[in-house]
Amino acid sequence: MSEEIRYDIPKVPLLKGEENLEEWDQLLKLALNLLNLEEYIEKEHPFTPETKSKRTMVLFILSSSLTHVRSQLKNAGWDATDAKMDPKKLYDLVHRAIPRVSEGAAGQLMKQLCEIKRVNFDSMAKFQDRVQYLKRRLQEMGCGMEEKAMMWIVINGLEGYENLQRFLIRDLNAGTLDWEKADD
Repeated sequence: MSEEIRYDIPKVPLLKGEENLEEWDQLLKLALNLLNLEEYIEKEHPFTPETKSKRTMVLFILSSSLTHVRSQLKNAGWDATDAKMDPKKLYDLVHRAIPRVSEGAAGQLMKQLCEIKRVNFDSMAKFQDRVQYLKRRLQEMGCGMEEKAMMWIVINGLEGYENLQRFLIRDLNAGTLDWEKADD
């Protein structure tokens, strides 16, 4: 006789907009993976008696995490009353609509970048990952900045790491610091 392992429905954080899209996406995928349902956001599945339960579960998990961005998604074409909507279509809609329509997203990301501090992250790697993400997203939105300005923002974010700051400033002023070297 096989034992059945039951899981409660994992809680996915509410999607607030551009500012937590990456975290939301990662935790959604983990939750769906735990339930063996990740394939329902990777490819479309027809609504059949065999897929109804799993599709509905994924749609429920997705929809319940979208309350803060509901109006943005509705404006982008989401029919929140469609209980038979393919979860893949909703997932794709989120990724099309949120980065594009988030009001002030570029401003919010720029503010996060300019105020970023190493002490707010568990590790230097997590700090660097966030800087890279913010840099990439701003470039995608047409708000990229000169490399030297980016370097100064990162160096200023290294408060509490004075020795590292000194070395980076020295190299920046000498013209020997580039983005790859700063990221090491």
